[in-house]
Amino acid sequence: MKKLFFGVLALMGAAIFVACGDKAASEPSLIGKWVSDTLVKNEDKGVLTTVCTLDFRADSTLARDMKMSFTLEDKGTKLMMPFEVGYDSKFSADGKNIICTGDSASFRFKVEKDSVKVTSDDPTMQALADKVVTSMLKDVEKNFGGSIKNESMSSDTTAYIFEGELLKLVEKNDTIVLHKVQ
Repeated sequence: MKKLFFGVLALMGAAIFVACGDKAASEPSLIGKWVSDTLVKNEDKGVLTTVCTLDFRADSTLARDMKMSFTLEDKGTKLMMPFEVGYDSKFSADGKNIICTGDSASFRFKVEKDSVKVTSDDPTMQALADKVVTSMLKDVEKNFGGSIKNESMSSDTTAYIFEGELLKLVEKNDTIVLHKVQ
């Protein structure tokens, strides 16, 4: 599960590295709120679905929020865990690339506890799942949230391009497409 999440986090990490430095007059502005297409990443038995929202501000700050849902199926048991990750960043641009550093004080990680579901075809496994969900969620928030924070706060650079009304962020072989909503 951790490998899957960090793979998607790397993909989403590209989404925070967009800036609004000096640009040609004909280039669209990054200022405003942008939302990604729904991103789905499959790995092994798990699926991570993500929607990323980026709010670029004229003061060179960026608020980033991701709504995610992790689903894992194995041997008749299914786990569905929605969660949110967000933080603010400072950003700058050099014309083609952007540099972004997260603000660790603003980091947000929230598991939607009431929406976490563990179901099993095996009644004994279901009874066990019902008992361990609460402790599992505490562990996820403590350890997994901390790992995500450490991974997210490092400074990084990513390329960006405008294609019509779309903003595309390019990180190695991954491209994230964003639509302006404000």
